[in-house]
Amino acid sequence: MRLIAIIAIMCTSAAAAAEDKPAAQDKPAAQDKRAATNDVRVTQRVFDNFTQAYDGEPKMTISGTGLEDLMTMPFGTTWSGYLRGELLMYERFGNSPLAGGGVRHDGRHHMFDGSVQGEFKRPIVDIDDTVSEATSLVAGAQYGFRPVRPLLLAASSTYRKDTFDRETLNSHTYEIGSWVRYQVAGRKFMPSLGLGSARRDSVNPGDDYSQREGFVRAQSEFSRARLSVRYRQRERDYTVPDPRVHNFGRHDVRRQLTMSAEIPIYKDLAAVAYYAQERSRSTRVGRDFRTQMFSIGLSWRVSWLQQPPEPPEVR
Repeated sequence: MRLIAIIAIMCTSAAAAAEDKPAAQDKPAAQDKRAATNDVRVTQRVFDNFTQAYDGEPKMTISGTGLEDLMTMPFGTTWSGYLRGELLMYERFGNSPLAGGGVRHDGRHHMFDGSVQGEFKRPIVDIDDTVSEATSLVAGAQYGFRPVRPLLLAASSTYRKDTFDRETLNSHTYEIGSWVRYQVAGRKFMPSLGLGSARRDSVNPGDDYSQREGFVRAQSEFSRARLSVRYRQRERDYTVPDPRVHNFGRHDVRRQLTMSAEIPIYKDLAAVAYYAQERSRSTRVGRDFRTQMFSIGLSWRVSWLQQPPEPPEVR
């Protein structure tokens, strides 16, 4: 009922905004300017096996409502800044807010994005095989180079610090990656592939690991619709020196498939959907599991000027 009420308000507001918006010919000068935009998104999400219960164990399926806001402000012709906020209202774990921002450069040959965000009361499952709430700091940067317009060569790095009430769960995670993407027929078909690695250092050495990953992805944009599908495989080795610790010698392989779609409904109002499935296999007996997540909702873009800028180059 909460999601239905929010969607009804968004649809009514979008229709009113469309009627009040001046025609393009009333402001010809705006056509030459980059737009300041505000994107509001509301989604209903379902998490199947949220706690990553192992095969044969009882599984927990929960739902949650997400409210997201992304405000982008251009600085000059190629630079822009953005602020992002999110409130995820879990069915069983309460509310989890997120706040952050960053700067972006999108030139003819060079692209850069740097951001920092804080996540609060976020339930995390991946440490100590338990569900615990964390306060997290995430900082990231990515750089891309286009030797020719259709081709993008990019690299990224991310730092994450998770702080829990139980200090033995605290951890730092470092990630680096690189990928290549090619545009076919404009943005109608954009295949990409990439490689990455990560390392987690925890207060509890039994949760330390090193990780390698690879992915392939296909994106498509046409008639304002956006489609994406990605397959990713991660191989994780737990770097535990003590053979008496539970994760000693453990090796996991995690395969994930994700699909997303954004379909325009009316002017700046669009329907959005996302699906993810992950299968994990482990050399540790009885530690295999499968999870799924599905999300559906609405996205509404408010442009302060005409012609919003191209969406950011993202991995």
